Amino acid sequence: MHHPRSRIALSGGRSVAVGRKAIAGPVSLIYRPLYDLAAPVQDPASAPLGPRSFVLLGGLDAADTSSDQVIVAGLHGSSVKATLPNAQHDAQAAMLRGHVNAFGGGQFTQYDHILVFDPATSAVTTTGALPSAASDVGVTGDGPTGYVVGGFDGINWLNTDLQRPDWRRVALCSARPR
Repeated sequence: MHHPRSRIALSGGRSVAVGRKAIAGPVSLIYRPLYDLAAPVQDPASAPLGPRSFVLLGGLDAADTSSDQVIVAGLHGSSVKATLPNAQHDAQAAMLRGHVNAFGGGQFTQYDHILVFDPATSAVTTTGALPSAASDVGVTGDGPTGYVVGGFDGINWLNTDLQRPDWRRVALCSARPR
């Protein structure tokens, strides 16, 4: 399938790293599709594996059905490397200590699990649980630490306003060496 090129203009006068050079001022990025996945997917958990590859965990297929596939993709293509214990979508992931950790998500109900994908072995294991089941959480990682914010518990959107005394969830997850 042929994709048209898209241009994205960034402004603000900041320096932007391009390759090994820093460019000051506005830049124009060119969007250039590399290839099509074997099947459409939306709402997977995703995380970078390195500078030129990433992983997609679960998601929804073209029929709006949850997937259990773990897809590793890079500059030259993608392939299914593993399967999740359950089909799921609306999870989020972060790289912690060299392993991809996927938090929550769901299919017919929300999940509380924390799954780990090991890129070296393609193994998927359950490593823990969130305090309560949630999909649509926000996740970011910083070395060994993951931050899980907000989400949806199946009925309510979870409040993450830390300025209010009734905030619902900011969870901290530390990856421990095995």
